[in-house]
Amino acid sequence: MSEVTISLGDLGGELERVIRGYSDEVRKETERDVRAAARVAVEELRATSPKGTGEYAAGWAASVKRPAPGSVEAVVGNRDKPGLTHLLEKGHGGPHPAPARPHIEPAAERGIAELRRRMS
Repeated sequence: MSEVTISLGDLGGELERVIRGYSDEVRKETERDVRAAARVAVEELRATSPKGTGEYAAGWAASVKRPAPGSVEAVVGNRDKPGLTHLLEKGHGGPHPAPARPHIEPAAERGIAELRRRMS
């Protein structure tokens, strides 16, 4: 191991540089893990979504955002048929009632499990 000599006056700046570098590395790794978990959820949704024309199943996508410094979140949604998600997931009444076809919650749980696995 090599020795590094730092004057007392430079210690604060050097510590800040090391911590900032570590923080950037952790942020990048976390963002990578969140992206991967979101991809797992999207793949699950595409595979398990009700298929009529296939447009609904193919419409699933994820985006990763940084809403505040030090945080990262993934949003998974259906870009082609966003108004159908709750109707298919929960079912609906009315003149043409339809039973629930749960597919979103299991995919979300799988994505969360993947994120936990990657971050442990």
